[in-house]
Amino acid sequence: MRIVTYNVNGLRSALSKGLTDWIAAERPDILCLQETKAQPEQIQEISFQQEIQSVLTAQDAVGVVERQGNGSYLLHLYDTAGKETMSAEIPFLYTYGEFSGNYLVFYNETECLVLDRSGKEKFHGTLEG
Repeated sequence: MRIVTYNVNGLRSALSKGLTDWIAAERPDILCLQETKAQPEQIQEISFQQEIQSVLTAQDAVGVVERQGNGSYLLHLYDTAGKETMSAEIPFLYTYGEFSGNYLVFYNETECLVLDRSGKEKFHGTLEG
């Protein structure tokens, strides 16, 4: 497990200087931010009912994937203000998920799903050897 702590000296400033790209590159298991200089009313708290499988980050969005009881996953996409902009089902066990430009890509050794940021399926199919 990798725990990272980072003194951002102002969250809004750090976001404008590429903080989310740095987080995506470092991929810590736990991230602690110090000196955010944000007031409590400026922080959006989001609760989840299911186990979180993955967190995906982009410059302007965060994707959170919850494990559902039926073996599928539910993706929630949030803007930087914490507003949910989309949710979509991921109907298979994926091993990797990422933002790729304006798309979200989930895949394993045999299956791939590509969604746009509105949740519209752009591709879902099997992969050959």
